[in-house]
Amino acid sequence: MPTNRHWAKEVKTEAQSMYNIYIPGGDISEVDMMKMVPRGLIINRFWYIRHVDMKTGELTGMTRDGVLYFEDGQVRHAVNNLRFNEIPHDMTRRILALGANKLSSPSINVPTMLIDSFNFVDKTSF
Repeated sequence: MPTNRHWAKEVKTEAQSMYNIYIPGGDISEVDMMKMVPRGLIINRFWYIRHVDMKTGELTGMTRDGVLYFEDGQVRHAVNNLRFNEIPHDMTRRILALGANKLSSPSINVPTMLIDSFNFVDKTSF
């Protein structure tokens, strides 16, 4: 059950939060993830996420604060920000590896993920 810090202290437990999105993490580092595939992108943050189709759960959004291209386990260069369209529950079927959990926002607690064929649709103009 969700418990704030004050009540958790009163009942001698840990504070707990409810998350809209929670994916349990693993123990693989980003460096090891980069070695698992010949080339890919490191996305630091997604933002401006909106629903495209409520029935299917499709979302759209953009990257922010750095997109890096890597090849053969080494970061090669920065890339323009990108727009994506993705259905999260479909995306979870393409997770290849999970790192440690990170609290992304008060409602999202997810690990670093290595995802096969994430659906980027265009670059952004900024």
